[in-house]
Amino acid sequence: MKMGKKAILVALTAVTTVAMTAAALAQGGGGRRPNPDQTAASFRQALMTVISGTAVPLLLMQRGRVPYSAATVTKNARNLVTLAGMIPDAFEHDTSSATGIKTMALPVVWQNHDEFLMTAGELRTRAEALEKAARGGSEDDVKSAIMNVGAVCNQCHMKFRQSPPGEGGGGGGGR
Repeated sequence: MKMGKKAILVALTAVTTVAMTAAALAQGGGGRRPNPDQTAASFRQALMTVISGTAVPLLLMQRGRVPYSAATVTKNARNLVTLAGMIPDAFEHDTSSATGIKTMALPVVWQNHDEFLMTAGELRTRAEALEKAARGGSEDDVKSAIMNVGAVCNQCHMKFRQSPPGEGGGGGGGR
């Protein structure tokens, strides 16, 4: 396993642990273990948080809001490939009818699960193209590849995710 993958797994484990503990406490769990719905939602939310933290610096570069860094693009593109590959596992457990679970994932994720999985696969494909561009393309090629990654993220959010409070658009936005 590459160091990048180890770092991702450590971060994801830490975020998931904190999220599951917070969810259990928020629901009066005291010392009880989270139920499978809570665990699934916490894992999903942690993964999406790490994906966002990996993608946002790239999108800011693409938009010219932060200086371009080939090293950051290379590292984050490689990590996005790995993270995108984890999405099917993170959305395997259907929590659409769970009670007491706060999630931005819309029921359509599981109603049209094949389409959702195809969109997740497209994210991985575009992240792979970004990784390839980062290894040998021009800055313009890389920025175009970043835009393609952002487009599939937006496409998924529009259809499968509730809009967070205060944010317009979206399928209604969710994790």
